[in-house]
Amino acid sequence: VIESDRSRLYIVGNSPRAVLYGVYHYLEFGCGAGFFVDGEYIPKLKQLPFENIKILQQPRFKLRLWNSDFGHHSLWKYQSAFWGERQWEKQISWINKRKLNLTNLVNLYKYRDLGLVRIYHPATKELTKLEKYVSESDKAALKLCSKYGIDNIYWVNFGDVDKEFVDKHPEIKFSKPDMYGQIYIDPDDPQGAEYTKKFLATLINIYGTDHYYCYTPYCEFSPGATDTESIYLKTQAARKFYKTLKEVDPKATWVLDTWDFVNRKLWTQERLKNFFQTFTNLDLFIYDTQAEIASNASFDRHDGFYGTQWAFGVLNSFATDDESHGALDISMSRIKAAAEKYQNCIGFFLVPELTNSNIFYWHLMSLLAWSPDEWNVDSYIAYFCRHRYGRQSTPVMETVWKKVVQATYQQEGYFHRARYKHESRILNLETSEKDLRENARRALTLRSALNTALQVNNEQINNPLYENDMVTLARNYLGYCFNYNFVAANRAFTAGDRESFDIHRALCLKILSDLELILSTRKDYSLKAMIDELQSLSGSDQVSRIVREGSIIYHDYTSNDVYEQFGLYYIPRMQKYFEVLGDRIDSGNTTFPKEEMKKIVKETRENWLENELDLSRCARFKGPTMPAIKQAMRHAQSLTFEQQ
Repeated sequence: VIESDRSRLYIVGNSPRAVLYGVYHYLEFGCGAGFFVDGEYIPKLKQLPFENIKILQQPRFKLRLWNSDFGHHSLWKYQSAFWGERQWEKQISWINKRKLNLTNLVNLYKYRDLGLVRIYHPATKELTKLEKYVSESDKAALKLCSKYGIDNIYWVNFGDVDKEFVDKHPEIKFSKPDMYGQIYIDPDDPQGAEYTKKFLATLINIYGTDHYYCYTPYCEFSPGATDTESIYLKTQAARKFYKTLKEVDPKATWVLDTWDFVNRKLWTQERLKNFFQTFTNLDLFIYDTQAEIASNASFDRHDGFYGTQWAFGVLNSFATDDESHGALDISMSRIKAAAEKYQNCIGFFLVPELTNSNIFYWHLMSLLAWSPDEWNVDSYIAYFCRHRYGRQSTPVMETVWKKVVQATYQQEGYFHRARYKHESRILNLETSEKDLRENARRALTLRSALNTALQVNNEQINNPLYENDMVTLARNYLGYCFNYNFVAANRAFTAGDRESFDIHRALCLKILSDLELILSTRKDYSLKAMIDELQSLSGSDQVSRIVREGSIIYHDYTSNDVYEQFGLYYIPRMQKYFEVLGDRIDSGNTTFPKEEMKKIVKETRENWLENELDLSRCARFKGPTMPAIKQAMRHAQSLTFEQQ
């Protein structure tokens, strides 16, 4: 409750945390402050507003989660695996100001790094310096969460072990390795429960617990020889996990992630209903992983999970998706419909696989977590601009973001991905005319948005949030320019048109060079800056290799816009790609050389992994960020999107 009379402002809540939420709500909606994951906008007011304030609010969703750690090892800007206390303090403060009350700081990926799995074979070595640093940082972050009343949820597994353990215990029955090489003790072998019990007890002893544990048996993996056997093993593992969990923590709530149920060939309607009914009346909470997309959601197919309490999950961004994207209208309509129809939907989980990215989308989701009915696209754009740029620049920036929405926030799917970041784009010749037209449409719309945004550059000269957004919009714009010219070059190759091929090849490489120069002006996009600081803080000499590998793991699954990756990974790979295609045009052979491209991918990957970051091979802009963006805009302004 926030209410005022002529001389006083009253902020009242049913708990200290509720009062704190009230203070933040007043500062944001009463005073115009903006609390964003990448920083804050604090307006200069002559006096605080006190008149005619009467607000009564409570959240629609009891549990409101922000995914803080997905476990990938790459740039601090995108992943939190190696965050220290400074980064965690900033993140947790933002979570609190967004009125979110649940997060995950330690997950199953980190468990393997932090030595918890070593309880299975305690004779192995001690934690490394880097592991100790991360563990201590996580403990400090958990204390800060506890201070603010933010609960932590653990992502865990049942019976997961490593190959060293398997080799030492031939008497134990194991499953076949999953797609990531992880091995599990068979749920019918009693050692699975025994070692899981030791793991959970160790986890709680080290980090404490708020009694939430997320587990989906054999996720993304069919452990059996047949579908029937796989369903049996998954169901049996779930039974054993729940029993073991309750023995270790009687207050535990099992949070069931639905991501595995996207495999509808395995999880038929009947099988999944039987699975849910098997666990009725347990301390079970279902988290529908990607509920914003109908094709991947489960709640629609199962009537809101037949009365079991559940959370509407928004995934939207996989680890590589650092561009602006997401179907705003579709996401909002699905969230509002679920909140209205299902009273047992008591949670709203925001679970991007990377952080500090696609801020426009995720900030809206944080607002919907509190009150989904208050917002539509237009009201959100007006709010975003006022609270990020101030009243003076709001009219112009509203025009900017309406154009950005037209370009990037109206479709589901992953068309937004920049082609230079993914090896799959190099191994398969893309020549779609439809892709050409769509990339052109998006690029031209973003060009207009950027040119409009530059009108308030002088007003925003001291606002880092404006510069952050200009970098993001420039990356998106140049990404679509690259995609257009990449497809056009491929089409010219297929047609044997060397002149057109050379035009689009040169444009692609120039665009990559301009992106490299823009990012060179920003420390938060630099892998080398992060590695140097992390080595200093942790005292570890293992950082560089781990982070370089983490930046391109799973065939570029985690590849993002990172300064050093342009000069040392993306540009060399594209140069070789175009060189091979050009040579084939000259020889009169325009069949796509997939095997030769595989060699290029392999060689580029090995060079990235085996060599330290050599900044002498990376271009650097002489000046600050905005001139670099303006230079790139001048270069790209000549693109007509008609050079076929």
